[in-house]
Amino acid sequence: MPAALKVMSYLPLPYSALSALLIVPTPLRDAVYDYVAKRRYDWFGKEEDCLVLREQDMLERFIDRDEMLDRSRSVL
Repeated sequence: MPAALKVMSYLPLPYSALSALLIVPTPLRDAVYDYVAKRRYDWFGKEEDCLVLREQDMLERFIDRDEMLDRSRSVL
């Protein structure tokens, strides 16, 4: 987690402001993370399919593995 917070310092606002969480002691950050992780489905729900599989325009943004394998075979 410290690495992710350090990376955020290089991003534009508001993300870079989150790097200020580095001053919070690691055990406290870990406790908050564990608390949120345990309750995230209660708060936000859980979907059977991810958003990418449900929306065609988002699915088209991802690389099709089979298509890439076919292309690499044709080049060889």
